[in-house]
Amino acid sequence: MKTALIISITIFILPLGYIAKDYGIEFLAVDSCLDSGGSYDYEKYECDKMENHPYTAYPKRKKALISTCLTLSLGGLVSSLLIKRREI
Repeated sequence: MKTALIISITIFILPLGYIAKDYGIEFLAVDSCLDSGGSYDYEKYECDKMENHPYTAYPKRKKALISTCLTLSLGGLVSSLLIKRREI
């Protein structure tokens, strides 16, 4: 029972950590691009020093990743709560 609880808590935490890591890496790339005087191209995920590119919000660009990770995380949360409830 304890192993199942640990696995379900891991399933809850890992997808959220993956989103945070992905967002953080992209944030740092965009920040360094803007600091160097460029414009970040969100379609190609690269810094462009010649052209200005419009800002596109992270949730708009990564809908599939966010919905998949949140679904997995919610499943892990629900299963860990159900496992914990059975232990009581």
